Amino acid sequence: MSLCFYRAQLFAWSLVSFLLLATVACAAPDARPYAILTSALTCEQAQQLAARVTERLGYAITSSSPASGTSAGIIHGARQGVDGQETVSVKVSCGVEGVRVDAEADIPPCEQANRLAQRTVEHLGYTVTSFVPAITGEKVGIVKGKREGGQVQDSVALSITCTPEAVYVDTRSDSPLAASTDFTAAITDFRRGFFALFKPAVDAAQRQGQR
Repeated sequence: MSLCFYRAQLFAWSLVSFLLLATVACAAPDARPYAILTSALTCEQAQQLAARVTERLGYAITSSSPASGTSAGIIHGARQGVDGQETVSVKVSCGVEGVRVDAEADIPPCEQANRLAQRTVEHLGYTVTSFVPAITGEKVGIVKGKREGGQVQDSVALSITCTPEAVYVDTRSDSPLAASTDFTAAITDFRRGFFALFKPAVDAAQRQGQR
């Protein structure tokens, strides 16, 4: 069974990519698919909008420093997540070509998937016998586990494939992993959620400036 943590959901108040029960075609990979570069906003406007978007996505601003000269502005945010505190950052860089805004979660979706896969195997009572973390666009991750019960020994395995657009987790359709609530937990995708809210505001400002 192929499961895709699909990163193309456009719910305005959602940070998470939902677990789909079928392979979903995702957009072609890009090194920075959600980077934002605009000349429609001033540096100060971009920083203010970035802070508002971060808060709308459920994060409290923990620190903020404005861009000045050649130094980028940085906004840090935090919220309580399933596995503890989730922290994020937004960098605002200002130059002659415009304002660049980069939003990042301190724990990106691929790393979350690696942790989720290992945790799911362990929570079902299996001993992890092999764990190879996935690396986005470079390496498929593998998690294997074994469990003994009486005279019977059973095993489970799953693979993790990360692209800039999606995280795929594959296991057998009859595997006990597929029925686990850990396995079907959503993965936070801050960059995708930030882009979905920030970009329309930039587009609106650009249209206003062209009138």
